[in-house]
Amino acid sequence: MMQSSAAFFAAAIFLPSAATAPGIVINGEPERRALFGSLPTTSPPGECGLPEYTGATSTIMDCRNTYGTDSWYCPEDFPMFPTSSETSPNCELAVVGAGAGGLYSAMRLIDTGKMQGSDICIFEMTNRVAGRLYSLRGLGPNRDLSVDAGGYRTWPQFTPVLHALITEYLNIPMECYDPPPNASDPCAVFNIIDETGNKAGFATFVEVMMQKVVDAGARFFPSRALVSFEQTEMDGPKTLHLSYGMTAIANKLLLNIPQRPLLTVLRESTMPDGAFTPTVWSALHTSQTEIVSKLYLYYENAWWYDLGLTSGDFDLPGDATQMPLSGRYHDGHVKCDEMGKCHGFLLATYINDYGGQTAMFFRRYQAERPEPTTIISSDDIEGRLFLEHAHGRLVEYHQYHSDRVPGYAANSIRNNPIPKFAVLSTWNIAVKFAGGGWHGWTNLAYVDEAMDPLGEYGVYTVNEAYSNLQGWAEGSLMAADEMLLKYYDCPDPWDFEVSPLVQVVRQTAERECTGGGDEDGGGTTVTVGGGDADVLCFTGDAKLQMANGTLVPLKSVRAGEMVWTGAAAGKVTEVLVHPVKEKLKVAVMATPHGELVGTPSHPIKVGSKWMEISAAHEAGLVENVKFEERFIDAFYNLEVDAHIPGKSEHAYVVNAVIASGLGDNVKLNTMMPRQNSWIAKTHTN
Repeated sequence: MMQSSAAFFAAAIFLPSAATAPGIVINGEPERRALFGSLPTTSPPGECGLPEYTGATSTIMDCRNTYGTDSWYCPEDFPMFPTSSETSPNCELAVVGAGAGGLYSAMRLIDTGKMQGSDICIFEMTNRVAGRLYSLRGLGPNRDLSVDAGGYRTWPQFTPVLHALITEYLNIPMECYDPPPNASDPCAVFNIIDETGNKAGFATFVEVMMQKVVDAGARFFPSRALVSFEQTEMDGPKTLHLSYGMTAIANKLLLNIPQRPLLTVLRESTMPDGAFTPTVWSALHTSQTEIVSKLYLYYENAWWYDLGLTSGDFDLPGDATQMPLSGRYHDGHVKCDEMGKCHGFLLATYINDYGGQTAMFFRRYQAERPEPTTIISSDDIEGRLFLEHAHGRLVEYHQYHSDRVPGYAANSIRNNPIPKFAVLSTWNIAVKFAGGGWHGWTNLAYVDEAMDPLGEYGVYTVNEAYSNLQGWAEGSLMAADEMLLKYYDCPDPWDFEVSPLVQVVRQTAERECTGGGDEDGGGTTVTVGGGDADVLCFTGDAKLQMANGTLVPLKSVRAGEMVWTGAAAGKVTEVLVHPVKEKLKVAVMATPHGELVGTPSHPIKVGSKWMEISAAHEAGLVENVKFEERFIDAFYNLEVDAHIPGKSEHAYVVNAVIASGLGDNVKLNTMMPRQNSWIAKTHTN
């Protein structure tokens, strides 16, 4: 008996809760092709008389229609791959979504001999591959600059599979993303280059996998979105209904699509009784999308290079009228001539949150969907006003807030011409193929079910949304390796053990946070997290020691400001506010600056050791502490120096007490666990 997903959906929402890299086609200057070789281009589906999804090309076509076909504001065409002309294909495995996890799965099945290339069909909603890895190439006056509007780097400490896939399995060269100050220190983070050392775009490794699988005979169907599927028997074939009336038959189905597109498909699909259970639907709703915005400014003169600012971050809070800055000097693609004159992109803003608050300034500048990217030019009045404002915010930051250049250096920035154009990307629910930038758990009760809800029916979910490492392509690859081992007896090819990170809740309606400090929020970055770990915080009247020695209320500090860590100055990379408005048991410490009120489990530094306040008191190492119930309006905590993990104390000083400044940052808490619950979970994993 067949079961429609719609029936259970309506009820569920009310329940409790190694080879050499082959060639791909990239239009552009010859040196960028050096890594990949050269292949003839293929015709897109639209030229064969079939309707064409214009999403991926809309950014390019809109730009060319506005500024001219030869404008160097406009990216070059995305790579194209041989496409199948079949109208009703029959496939052993249908891969829906030509992203990292889907193409990696197909490549591994072919490389291990589990399947022939011709057994595999790849269906993609858009007319490009790589999903949220979104590389725009061929920008700038010499057509030799690129922008990664989506994912952009590997971090081997946290993304070992992704890094090994690119460097070892696909033999694609990489360079240090942010070279350490001491050349003898190892690099921590990497991005992709070609054989000439030019930035190639992070989507490159997915494009290389795509070329490998089509070269092996896999059939590719771009501009074909999966609408729904039907399955009558538990081990039976699936009938796929795709856009433009196309149908296909597949024995197995791999869904490499983010949460929102996945839910859209499943709601319209029909499976045998017992497939779409309340548990399955509850599990699928334990993740949610995060809104992400990136802004790259192109300067004909890279003034930050002139000031020696080639590494590090900068932050200036904003709102609906003032553009927020949260950028990196080292991220954008910059080129210098033999005389040392440089031009290129500055990453001015990279922000994210679940409610979209941080993106409020950019919403009205975002072009019509379905794509995440918009080209903003100084050639028209609206664009020029936008770019003048962005430039002015950079002047303001370097004049009044930067500790790396003297204030008068802002004059050289002010006198520099404004950016020529910008690339704005906003990943939110309106981006149909993505639904957002990345995902976070809202509930840990159904993690296992969410990662594999329908596998026993031959329907596999391989994506970052339901994985052991959300927010990274690594998560999708880890999910793929687990699926390949479980259902195809195909072990991973790595010579290292892959350990999943601790899973944590990112945000829930029950613990929604609001801005703290001044009533206008003043740029406080608001977040929640920590999973089932305790919230680690102090009350807002705690006396925070700034880098210059002054004491200010903890609730008044803003991201980007410099504080004293107990050993050196450190940058506040995130301010966390946890509304409470109830009585709680708290630790009250008597200090030279008055009472310090905080959570008993917040780690403090005792000598050279980190201990929770309660544990330090029990051990007799900290006196003048009492534990009592008090009404708490809100708790505050800081994340310090998250941009340089392991190279800082990651601490701040309140009331002369050195307190842990790891915030709710999963990577920092996993790397250097200080709270007992994090220590236990890290050892368990």
